[in-house]
Order: sequence, then C-alpha cells, then structure tokens
Amino acid sequence: MKNVYLKVVLAVFLFCLVQGIVSIVVSFCIGQTFNTQMLALALIGSGLLSCLILAGMKMIRLPGAFSCGHSPLKMSVISYLAAVFGVFAMDLLGEKMDLPDMMGKEFLSMSHNLWGILALAVVGPITEELVFREGIQGFMQRKGVSCWTAIIISALCFGVIHFNPAQIPFAFGIGLILGIIYYKTGNVLLTSLIHITNNSMAVLEMRILGEDIETFSYEQALGGSLLSWVHIAVAAMVSVFLLCHYWKKA
Repeated sequence: MKNVYLKVVLAVFLFCLVQGIVSIVVSFCIGQTFNTQMLALALIGSGLLSCLILAGMKMIRLPGAFSCGHSPLKMSVISYLAAVFGVFAMDLLGEKMDLPDMMGKEFLSMSHNLWGILALAVVGPITEELVFREGIQGFMQRKGVSCWTAIIISALCFGVIHFNPAQIPFAFGIGLILGIIYYKTGNVLLTSLIHITNNSMAVLEMRILGEDIETFSYEQALGGSLLSWVHIAVAAMVSVFLLCHYWKKA
C-alpha cells in the first residue's frame, strides 16, 4: 500500500513539473515575453502531456476512463444538481473568506481569447478529471484503498495544485463532490461535464463583467451579509441531501 501512495505523490509532482517545463518550452518556441495566450497553450499542452505520462504509468485507463457507466439518467441529473448547489455555496463562502487571488488578472485576460477559453473551459477540465479523478482517485481505488481515503486525497491534491489561495478551498470542495460522483460512475464522463459547466460559467461571468469582476460581490447582489449566509446554508444543505440520495441510490 505504501507504494500506492508514493506513486500518487510522484504523479502530483510530475503534473507540476510538466506544467513548468511546458511553460518554458512554449515561451522559448514562440520567442516572446510570456503572456496569457502562452499560458493558455502551456496549460493545454501540459494537461495533455500529463495524461499521457499517467497513462504510461498505468494510472489512467485510456480509453476506459470514458467508458459509459450504468448510472440512470435520473441519478445523473441528481448528481449534477448536487454539484450546482454545492458550487454555488462554495462560491459564496469563498467570497466571504476573501483569500488573495493571485491569478485573477491572468484568468480574466484568458477569458477574452480563444486559446484561453479552450484551456479554461474545455481542455483543462477534461485533463484535470483524467489526472485527479481517474489517475489518482481511480488508481488508489483499484489498488484497494478505501473509497473515502481515495476521494479525500484526490480532492486535497486537486486543491493544492492550483497554488492560488482563492482557488484552493473551492477546488478541494468541488473535488469531494466530483470524487463521490466518480466513485459511483467509475468514469469521468459526468465529472468532466460538471467541471466544464462550472468553468464555462466562470469564463462567461468574466466576459460579461470584464474588469468589474474584481469588485463584483455576490453578497451585495443577494441582499447583504445575512441573506448571503442563508443562501450558503440552504444551498449546502440541498447539495448534501442530493449527494446522500445519490450515494444510496446510484
């Protein structure tokens, strides 16, 4: 079992290392000052390369990771709604935590070019699901690690690799939800769809608000601090209720 955890640590290290190397290579090949378009290309390239490396390490099943499971449509809808309510609650809670956003300006710029949108809303979510749900959580499950240990470790890794204080708690929370769904389905089809939806909504929000997103407040939009806490509590309870139902019935 010790070798399983060591391989997980190695996978996370390689994921981070590949991101750094690909960023340098992209910058060198284009021969310009590193900008957000290069960042987008680096994210796409490093994500795809990381998936290939983990597939070579026998941690990702290709194409098995995308094989359609037997989860009924009703259960898929329930899990999707659970993720939606969970994301909403975590968005509001994240705003209240007011952690520094070290990548806010870069993401805003990326949301206004094609490569950036592709990296943030499509390729990034799919490759991250392959790496963290299929490659880390799935690998641990197939090696006999308990489901909850695998889900929590995968979510922790998913949160930490963002290296952005404003994203880490949110990524950990959504990682738990996606981990539960992955455990029940055994593939990344549904988790990728949820991940793509979440990131696409974030990109759409940045495109609509532009630089105003830095001062936009959900709390004010929802009628103040007290009402925002009510929204957090209700959304969180609905999410937990739906996840519990999904866990029992799926």
